[in-house]
Amino acid sequence: MEVLQEGKGELVGWHDPDEAREWALKNKSRELKDKTMSAKEAVSKFIHDGDFIAAGGFGHIRVSMAVIYEIIRQKKRNLTMAGKTAVHDVDILIGARCVNKAEVAYCFGHELRGLSPASRRI
Repeated sequence: MEVLQEGKGELVGWHDPDEAREWALKNKSRELKDKTMSAKEAVSKFIHDGDFIAAGGFGHIRVSMAVIYEIIRQKKRNLTMAGKTAVHDVDILIGARCVNKAEVAYCFGHELRGLSPASRRI
């Protein structure tokens, strides 16, 4: 992918839904395949050093901590955390030195306790 400092680049994706459908019909398998895998397999296969990642959930609620802890176990590094409200998940990943950049709308929702030493690092 070419990264531009400024100006215009090629559009990523399709211009309309028909193009997307046509591409999917030609390029994606329609096989009914079980894609279930463990957190260990998923992190190993899909998360690499330097990746831009996001986690589901909202604040402390419904965050996949199993995946967060697996990222730490596998010592993934230089990750950027994206997105939503990042609280406990991003705090732990920063503390484990997995995340070194966070781009979030609302982060470290620990107003009553204050920011952790880890969250102050980035």
